[in-house]
Amino acid sequence: LNSQMISRNNNQYQGDLNGINNAFFLLSGMLAGYFLRKKSSIMEFTDKVTTGAICLLLFLLGLSVGGNEIIIRSIAKLGIQAFVLTAGAVSGSVFLSYFVYVYIFRRKGE
Repeated sequence: LNSQMISRNNNQYQGDLNGINNAFFLLSGMLAGYFLRKKSSIMEFTDKVTTGAICLLLFLLGLSVGGNEIIIRSIAKLGIQAFVLTAGAVSGSVFLSYFVYVYIFRRKGE
């Protein structure tokens, strides 16, 4: 029992470290972006790399889902729920993006 508790505590500690690492990299990137924002060539390169990374991550996610027997067998049952959740997420993202563009970015440019 004690070894199980120690193992759980170590796993929880590892999870905490991962969160701290993620926050560190995010904040480091934000700081670098702030100082490099006027260098258009670097920002254009960053946009291309970001788009490529997102496409790669989506492909790997699809690969993972396609290789999971349980998910593939449950597609028929989960199909409508997945469609509704996806449609809600996409429409919510479009709405909020439009809202941010119109009420925040457009006003700055006026």
